[in-house]
Amino acid sequence: MKIAFISVGDPVDKKIWSGTTNKIYTMLSEKYDVKLINVHKSPLLEFLTKALVYISRNILKKNYDRSHNLIIAKNYSNQVLKKIKKTSDIDLIFLTGNSQCITYLKTKIPIIYLTDATFAVMLNYYPSFEKLLKINQMEGNKIEMSALLKASKIIFASDWAKNSALNDYSISSSKCITIPFGANLSKVPESDNIDFKKKDNEINLLFLGVEWERKGGEIAIATVKELRKREVKANLIIVGCSPPYEVNEFYIKVEGFLNKNIEKEEKKLIEIISNSDILILPTKAECAGIAFAEACAYGLPSITFDTGGISNYVVNGYNGYRINLKAREVEFANVIEEIFIDEKKLNLFRENSRRLYEDKLNWHKWLLEVDDIIKTIH
Repeated sequence: MKIAFISVGDPVDKKIWSGTTNKIYTMLSEKYDVKLINVHKSPLLEFLTKALVYISRNILKKNYDRSHNLIIAKNYSNQVLKKIKKTSDIDLIFLTGNSQCITYLKTKIPIIYLTDATFAVMLNYYPSFEKLLKINQMEGNKIEMSALLKASKIIFASDWAKNSALNDYSISSSKCITIPFGANLSKVPESDNIDFKKKDNEINLLFLGVEWERKGGEIAIATVKELRKREVKANLIIVGCSPPYEVNEFYIKVEGFLNKNIEKEEKKLIEIISNSDILILPTKAECAGIAFAEACAYGLPSITFDTGGISNYVVNGYNGYRINLKAREVEFANVIEEIFIDEKKLNLFRENSRRLYEDKLNWHKWLLEVDDIIKTIH
């Protein structure tokens, strides 16, 4: 089985898509003969679309998403077609996100399209998709519809994304499958090596995200302050980004961004996760959230908002809580204090988190399910 793996950028780079592209490329390469089809950005088109973004924001007071541009889609599709023609005996095309790569692609080779969202659910959900120009909305829906129709099978990272394909684009349910993402860490301990019992009378909270505002960094800080007011010995470590101001509280540590491409920094990340008790991620918009899978790998319950595709990664009352979007630090503090006081519940949530990782949120499980899909179309 020879698979053409389409990637915009180097799939070895773990910074791309939080390391998801890297994991998928690695897993497929372990089982199949994978040929990389690397799509390169055109400097001219990059310049022109950046100019379009500038005009949209500063003159028209609107946004323009460059990833959903039909001219770029034409360029990418042409690159893919030329490179596939140069690669003999391709049995299958595998595309992760970047739907514009197949918008104008004409081929009889079956395509598996993997995504964590559709254009329809992203519109007015993520900040970068708010107030888009009408023409950009038209482009985005055309690009999305084309990818969904061309694909033989579509793999979604959540039921939230899959339901959008079914309801917003009327795609046949027989083409659509939900397979959650795994943890994007190079090393995950065996379950027997994880201590699921609370270690002391303090609780260590972990905030793990690269976008401070969207991921809810302010609520995370406000929550740990609220817990301290209640005389709960809570600490917070911030990883992935930094607050836009100086933090002076002794119980809050800002680690900042850690690059998984650098072994020393990934090792530091793993050490931080393994020494934490609960992941607090009050994200306002989330397609899937690799952080939840990584937390589960180390037996960390997650406290988050009930939004987007999170329900496939955080099951209410099982490995954490998904709180109503109107909630603030008081509600987050309430559930964390509840778990902290009830040691049996914390231990159970930790065990359940690891169980969810072993049952669903790991890349070996993902590969088994993808292998079954490939067998049905080839």
